[in-house]
Amino acid sequence: MAGNRKRHKVLVADRVKNSREAMTEIFADAGYDVSSASSGSETIEKLTRESYDLIFCDFDMPRRSGPEMVRMARALNQRAKIIVISSSDGPSIRSRVKKEGAFELLNKPLRRASLLKAARQALEVPPQSKRKEVS
Repeated sequence: MAGNRKRHKVLVADRVKNSREAMTEIFADAGYDVSSASSGSETIEKLTRESYDLIFCDFDMPRRSGPEMVRMARALNQRAKIIVISSSDGPSIRSRVKKEGAFELLNKPLRRASLLKAARQALEVPPQSKRKEVS
């Protein structure tokens, strides 16, 4: 990231250690300030202590469902953009997480380019704006 640009804070919440570590490394290498969590409880704990610009959250987190995680993250960090990641895709999952306030749903397996593109797109949208649906 450019010298005087703000370092955006990203929270990566994924139950799979390898995925969590890979995403954390991708965002750190790209210049983001990154934290990670391995469970729903740990994610909520981090959100009560710090504010994040962007949250990448696994749909299948231990101890919390994807929609529940989005709802709680939104309540604790209203300005954050939340991107849900999932190994299953379907209109019902997408609509459930969007209804709770997620910015986007990305499907696994994740690629570096798609993660960074999603992060840039989410961070470009002002906090109070709603994202336009793209067909």
